[in-house]
Amino acid sequence: MDESYEILGLAPGAERSEVKRAYQRRKELYSRGSLAIYSLASESDRESRLEQVESAYQRILSFMHLHGDEGEHTNSDHSPSAPMPDPEMAPGEYLRWARNQAGLSIRQLADRTKISTMRLDDIESERIDHLPPPVYLRGFVYEFARSLGLVNAFQLSEFYLRRVASGLDD
Repeated sequence: MDESYEILGLAPGAERSEVKRAYQRRKELYSRGSLAIYSLASESDRESRLEQVESAYQRILSFMHLHGDEGEHTNSDHSPSAPMPDPEMAPGEYLRWARNQAGLSIRQLADRTKISTMRLDDIESERIDHLPPPVYLRGFVYEFARSLGLVNAFQLSEFYLRRVASGLDD
């Protein structure tokens, strides 16, 4: 099992959210066309590494499942197995889905981002009348997404601002 954690660059016993972020980073690193390894690895080496990363991730998830770590920190009313919402059409819902996929509660995310739980809930629920001015909102949404390990954090913050602006125009 230690080898699986090592492949993902983690210490044994890492939290589910850390495992997911490490997996996403490694998967991106070894993806086709990755500039980070473009001249360092052949196509077959890259594919082999990608398979190792996938296998290690699956072994760790199975281990966590067997030992009772099923992401108990998620909101029960938003199942982590729910279909992924469209980030452009429903960015708040997408952020909630991503948080649940990471196995984090609002409180854990607030501790990580230093953004209040109430503010994070307002962002997820897209409560336009409770949101801060756009300049602050952009930073909050970006930090929310970044702390979940989402690679499209900046784009997501732009989608969110467009959504809020269209809601204000109605």
